[in-house]
Amino acid sequence: MEYNATEKTLEISCKVFTDDLEKALTKFTAGKVDVYNPKDKTVLEKQIANYISKHLLVKVDGKQVMLECIGYEIEAQSTLSYYQIHQVLSSP
Repeated sequence: MEYNATEKTLEISCKVFTDDLEKALTKFTAGKVDVYNPKDKTVLEKQIANYISKHLLVKVDGKQVMLECIGYEIEAQSTLSYYQIHQVLSSP
């Protein structure tokens, strides 16, 4: 997690073992999920974003904020997904 002062955004990356992610998404979506060879990459990105957003809660100044998914990539045996939160002001 990093704060980008120029854009006033909080940038978050989430790394999960791909096989564990596939198992979790299969349960979460009630259908077989193949992260390595998705039928539709856009649908898979939405599934990952929905799953992570439901299980990774972020608070800024005590208030829960929504994560905006900006993409994902597969790296060896892991899947990295990227998120940002807009208009986060730095503390004085």
